[in-house]
Amino acid sequence: METVFGFFLALIIFYVLLEWRLNKTRRDSEQRYADLEAKTRWLYERLQELQARPATEASPPGTAQAATEASLAPAAEETAVPQRLTFTEEAAAVEAAAPKEPGWLSKLLFGGNILAKIGVVLLIFGVGSALKLAAEFGVLPAEARLGIAALFGVALGVLGWRKRAGHEMFGFALQGGGVAVLYLVVYFALTRYALIGTTTAFAFFVVLGIGGMLLAALQDGRSLAVLGLVGAFLAPILASSDTGSHVVLFSYFTLLNLFIFGLSWFRSWRSLNVAGFLLTFAIGVNWGLKSYRPEYFPTTEPFLVVLFLIYSLIPIVFALRAAPGTAAVDRFDAMLIFGTPVVCGFLQVPLVEPFEYGLAWSAGLAGLHYLALATLVARRGGEELSVLAESQRWVGAALLTLAVPFAFGARATVALWALEGAAAAWVGAQRERLRIALAGLALQLVAGGYFLLHADELKHVIALANDVFVGGMLVAVAGLISSHAASRLNPKAAPQFLSAAMLVWSALWLYGTGLNEIDVFVERPWRFAASLALVALPLAAAEFAGKRLDWRVLRWAALLLPAVLALGAVAVFDLKRHPFADAAWISWLLAYAGHFVVLKRHEEDGENLWLDLRHALGFCVLAALSGWEASWQLKEWLPEIRLARMLGWGVVPALLLAAAHYAARLQTWPLATRRSAYLSLGSSPVVLALAAWTLVLNADYTGAAGGWKFIPLLNPLDLGQVFVLATLFVCVREQSRAKGPLFAVLGGLTFAWVSAGAARTVHHWLGVPFVWDRLVDSVALQASWSILWTLLALGLMIHATRRGLRTLWFAGFGLLGVVGLKLMLVDTAHVNTLGRTVSLLGVALLVIAASYFAPTPPKSATSSEEKASAASRGCRRAGRGWRSRWRSDRRPWRPS
Repeated sequence: METVFGFFLALIIFYVLLEWRLNKTRRDSEQRYADLEAKTRWLYERLQELQARPATEASPPGTAQAATEASLAPAAEETAVPQRLTFTEEAAAVEAAAPKEPGWLSKLLFGGNILAKIGVVLLIFGVGSALKLAAEFGVLPAEARLGIAALFGVALGVLGWRKRAGHEMFGFALQGGGVAVLYLVVYFALTRYALIGTTTAFAFFVVLGIGGMLLAALQDGRSLAVLGLVGAFLAPILASSDTGSHVVLFSYFTLLNLFIFGLSWFRSWRSLNVAGFLLTFAIGVNWGLKSYRPEYFPTTEPFLVVLFLIYSLIPIVFALRAAPGTAAVDRFDAMLIFGTPVVCGFLQVPLVEPFEYGLAWSAGLAGLHYLALATLVARRGGEELSVLAESQRWVGAALLTLAVPFAFGARATVALWALEGAAAAWVGAQRERLRIALAGLALQLVAGGYFLLHADELKHVIALANDVFVGGMLVAVAGLISSHAASRLNPKAAPQFLSAAMLVWSALWLYGTGLNEIDVFVERPWRFAASLALVALPLAAAEFAGKRLDWRVLRWAALLLPAVLALGAVAVFDLKRHPFADAAWISWLLAYAGHFVVLKRHEEDGENLWLDLRHALGFCVLAALSGWEASWQLKEWLPEIRLARMLGWGVVPALLLAAAHYAARLQTWPLATRRSAYLSLGSSPVVLALAAWTLVLNADYTGAAGGWKFIPLLNPLDLGQVFVLATLFVCVREQSRAKGPLFAVLGGLTFAWVSAGAARTVHHWLGVPFVWDRLVDSVALQASWSILWTLLALGLMIHATRRGLRTLWFAGFGLLGVVGLKLMLVDTAHVNTLGRTVSLLGVALLVIAASYFAPTPPKSATSSEEKASAASRGCRRAGRGWRSRWRSDRRPWRPS
């Protein structure tokens, strides 16, 4: 029931919108017609002026042509420019002067002789009041009073008939007043005085109503016809009794409506058609709400069907019998076209409710009826009635669409609505009919909403062969077809976002249905692998389909693949599992294969949108996944070694970085064309993560590897650190910007590794607990740090001297200064200890060695370059002088 009322409400809204559109079109047509009439009148006046000019006198042959040109030239000058200005001004004047065309209701109430209409209405009320007053005071017998009133009504009618020739509207008003007075007479005779029975009164009412309409038809009087029609419809109500039969009532109404149908063949009176429609169904609805019972169905349904046929045919007869040249919008009776199925459907619901498929058959047959009417109008009316034919098609399609849920379950309803919407969108796109395409898209949304509302009615027993999966996939496929159809619409007429919006709609249904199927039928350990494949593979397939179909919006969907990879990594982290668990490695392999294939195809086709960023994001996710998986595998293989898991997080991403640099040197894709995406943008997050990994490893790990003996530099921790630092060095060296700060950071990491290595050695060899408070208090560690830091400083200074790196030499010298401060502030606190003595002697010897190998900082590169440049300039000047002297020596001698 809710679906029926929702449909009726939607149809009413559509009718209101269409009526507004038709009124706007009618106004535009009237304006264009007025403009055309003004231009035609101007041309006619100009033609009259030209014809009124006196003929040119005869001239000699030699001057005939010149005279003709001379006579035509002023005319051309006179009419060339003012012509368009006169058109515009004349049309504007006509448009400003032309009044707005009133509607049929305004014409009925206020058109013609308005004073006569007002006077007649007042006269009717006066007659009624006079009859009441005479009854109260007992003036004359009842029969005499009614007879006088009846004679007065007949006199009004006769006078109006006689005055119709010279005063048409005045005559119509008097005739209508006479008929109304006769209605009052019959009504008073029935209700006030009981002089006649209900049957006799009914007969009088019928005669008066039909007689009034016949008079109107003979005289082409619309208002008189409406008055007679109202009286004929009110007759059974005024003469009603509790013992009346609804069969007789509906038979009478059917005869009246058949009379209206026949009259519409000869008179295009929209007001009469609308009045009959409103009166018929208003009385019918009132009777149905008060008196209908299920046992009345056999004697009620035939009348409703006949009335439905009459008022569905009247708009066609009205349009076909309209005067030739009438505008299409003036032939269109929207109230009857859309109101008839709405009202008849509203009345049909309680009638067929006891029958299982009653509504389905009713809606289906009505839809076929309207489609047949649309075909008839299209064949008979041609282009002039295209609006009417299209409206009939819309009503028929809507009724057939509504019949589906009444006849089938939710699964079939969703399927048929989705496919119907896709077909409508496709046909609208092929024919460039935006309204049809939009209707198809809207039906997609309705199908999806219906699916969600009735999901609990669908069976969900067998994987991939159940109502939920099939229905959801049908909505997704239909949305995909609709998106492709929307992409083919004219961009000037259709919004640009329609195709993308329907593609998103399709993707939501695809992923929602697929993930729901995985959640129901796939065991928990395998759900992530299945979900990743479900999300990633359609995006890769979208690239191939989009290119083949020349559908760029679909190709854009593949841009989301790197984001899917990143979200997949986050999902694995949330599940607290390793990335390749339970065959997830297959899904990751397929996802990355699709990722690189899409990148390759986009690069070849020039689709460079976010290309570097997508390369870099995929590389970062791959580094994280590889480190994560290596860490988990090492933990499984070596569960007793805590260090193993941490090494996996650093060594494997560093290995991936090294492989990227090696591939860049080999000029292999994608490094050959997207070098900066991997070695700069993509490597930066990995390098930062490895730097943090280095600091954490040196701060928290002792380097213990199970039962293996700790050997400085030859243990897993130090070997892993050496590999990572070497990789970072290669990465920094490849950078084109900010090499100095990056090398400084790398030097700091190396310094931290060397210092932590000394602490680990002291811990393992001297038994000092690996707690930094205890280690810092260790004399052995302080002495080791002093010697190691001095060695580092010496190495930096010697290297800087040989390479001419002045900044590096000062860095080494600064480290020596730190060692000196450390000796004074820290090491001297341990008085008379062996460690203090060893520190002082070792540092002193190393400083002396530094003074021998690198006594002074190298000269700055700027001064050296300037000297070299000056020397080269001097050499060039000397060379030019020598060549000039040599040329002068070779000149031959000439006598003066």
